[in-house]
Amino acid sequence: MAYHVLAKENQTLHTLLPEEINDMDYDLAGRVVVFGNDGQVYYLIVDASIIND
Repeated sequence: MAYHVLAKENQTLHTLLPEEINDMDYDLAGRVVVFGNDGQVYYLIVDASIIND
């Protein structure tokens, strides 16, 4: 499964694979926050399974 995310720092679009993700959590606003293995913080837009279904 691939995850489409926006980088918190510069709002650029990225696609992350599960092996590129260290952890996921929710922020106070209810958004899914993705912590990448690269040390970056991302916001989840959607995962590819939703798009392909």
